[in-house]
Amino acid sequence: MKKYFYVLRPLLACKWILHKKTVPPMLFSELVNAELENELKSVVDNLLSLKMQIPELGENGHIKDLNEYIEQNLESLKIEIDSLPSERKTGWEDLNMLFLDILK
Repeated sequence: MKKYFYVLRPLLACKWILHKKTVPPMLFSELVNAELENELKSVVDNLLSLKMQIPELGENGHIKDLNEYIEQNLESLKIEIDSLPSERKTGWEDLNMLFLDILK
């Protein structure tokens, strides 16, 4: 069950970054409140309650709605991230010039 948190935190953080263009908060509850759809908040709240009551959550089956949410959002986030413009420079010209200047 705790694996849901391992997936939800980065997923919601990605959504935060894409929507707000800022560093996501450390508190999981802030991410949930800002980025998770209302109909799933009670499911996550229940998981959080279980986690606080039982330190080591074992396998307790799958949560269909949460699985579907994760799968859909992972795919849509990948598409959205792939469509962002790349800020990487592919050339080495600047570094080569710096290196040559140092050698002189």
